[in-house]
Amino acid sequence: MLKIKATLREPSQKLDEVRASGNVPGVIYGPKFDSQSVSFVIEDLKSLINKSSDNSKIAVELDGKEHVCIIKEAQLDYMKNRVIHIDFMVLDDSRKIKTLVPLNFVGESLAVKKLAAVPKFFMKEVQVRCLPADMPEVIDVDLANLVDLDSIIHVSDLNVSEKVEILSDKLHSVATAVMPKRKAE
Repeated sequence: MLKIKATLREPSQKLDEVRASGNVPGVIYGPKFDSQSVSFVIEDLKSLINKSSDNSKIAVELDGKEHVCIIKEAQLDYMKNRVIHIDFMVLDDSRKIKTLVPLNFVGESLAVKKLAAVPKFFMKEVQVRCLPADMPEVIDVDLANLVDLDSIIHVSDLNVSEKVEILSDKLHSVATAVMPKRKAE
């Protein structure tokens, strides 16, 4: 599990002052956790974000106690390419959460191998609802199911635990195999 240390900050402290000191302001909250205004060392936060995905469980240390969280929202300054505020939600093991889970494309498509087709991907993640303990890091999509040019993998074809409910539209296409476009001569 990824880890990061948070420092309590006064809610009245100006956010620009927090940022000027090399920190990123944030908040930690949850269903059974009183909201706390915090800050994070910017370099630690950059490293964490580069290693995490939307549904990564993160141990946030606050006042010597670890809280298992997910990143709920990260506000970015696109001009300066940096995080300017971050929200962590403390997970409650007894409550289901909605989150995005990345798709991991595995296997080899017969259509790609035998027909010189190329895989075409329509989705990179799906929304799920489950208890935190049942949350998958990724959902594998087996490209071996693409046996010809008519083959399509839909959301309904994804294999997940019965404890995980996929909320994304079951009819959406995830992947297919197509012939490559030829360049004009």
